[in-house]
Amino acid sequence: MMKRHTGIDWCAFFFVFWRWSDDGGGVMIVRRGKSDGKLNDHGYDHVKLKELDKKIRHIVGVVMETKESNNIYFLGDRVACYNDDVFAFVKFKSGMNVAVHGVSFLNIVSRISVDELGVFIEDDGGVLKIEGKGYNFKIPKSDYDQISSALDMLTIDKVKFKTPPKDFAEGLASCLFSVGKDTGQFGFSCLQVDGLRIISSDNIRVSRYSMSGEFKKSFMISGKAVESILRFTGGKIDGFHKGKSWLYFRSGSDVICARVINLTFPDSSEVFNFSGINIKFPKLLSSAVDMISVIVKEDFDYQRRVTVEVSGDEITIRGEGEAGFGYQSIPFDNTKNINVKFKINPDFFRAILSKTTKVKIGTSENKVMFRQKAFEHLIGVWRGDD
Repeated sequence: MMKRHTGIDWCAFFFVFWRWSDDGGGVMIVRRGKSDGKLNDHGYDHVKLKELDKKIRHIVGVVMETKESNNIYFLGDRVACYNDDVFAFVKFKSGMNVAVHGVSFLNIVSRISVDELGVFIEDDGGVLKIEGKGYNFKIPKSDYDQISSALDMLTIDKVKFKTPPKDFAEGLASCLFSVGKDTGQFGFSCLQVDGLRIISSDNIRVSRYSMSGEFKKSFMISGKAVESILRFTGGKIDGFHKGKSWLYFRSGSDVICARVINLTFPDSSEVFNFSGINIKFPKLLSSAVDMISVIVKEDFDYQRRVTVEVSGDEITIRGEGEAGFGYQSIPFDNTKNINVKFKINPDFFRAILSKTTKVKIGTSENKVMFRQKAFEHLIGVWRGDD
């Protein structure tokens, strides 16, 4: 096993302080019961089921982790779902405040062929009923009270959103690859947004993105939450708010919230400031990485690695996995006598090479840095045959 010398030792000074509108969506045209126009806890006679199905699938597809246990929550003019990392809301008027088993409800609604049916709570309050046009289903209510305290804190309709930098989502996505997966060192599984910059590190790699606009308040957020936020918003975040305990991300009329993580990354400026040699990788390198990546199979994508070795007049890409072992060498004009090795996720490496082939190799420090406009990615390396 080769030893890796990262040159990036943040553990010694990584301080951890853990603590934990407008109308939209489906339109219900006839209300069950009184006709004063106000929402109540009983629902409506005519609910647009296809639109409701689409809305719930969107939120459940992002948030629901355990299909056998997660609920969906009807909150008057919104539908919500949550997990340990995020709480997501989509706009849809139901006229109800009730929780039901998510998968059970979807399995029924998705199989109903008509567009509109009644969806309401029965008079005894024990079940959610779907009926009309030959259909009649009763779904037991779930525990609604378990999220009441969280809803009291979130108050999303009172939040004053501000427009984030236009490349906010791009910066979050770019820095995800350096988020650590070891929850034993929780800080390294988070991203920090501080002023103009987003930064992440697993103590071997560091990613830094300089945004086009600045956040006045810094914050940290878990990498798992960021993954959910980017899927939920499709990378289109048009509103942001930092509260005391929650971060709010808006996309159109939809809102997704994540817990504020009270951790602190040290200043990254010193880590990225090092002397080195600037080289340019050959264009053929991307196809070599693609070739070797096919044999590098792991249970999780973040575990996939190829070894890149620059030595003599060649660059060699090596990979090993269940599908076997292989390498490919390509010519390299090594006039600066570079001798270095590093490991990197092949998909991420190809994404970097599609943007830039310029690399900075540390002369006295074990570092390799890729830079492309606003994005910088630093990797700890080892040298020679040690």
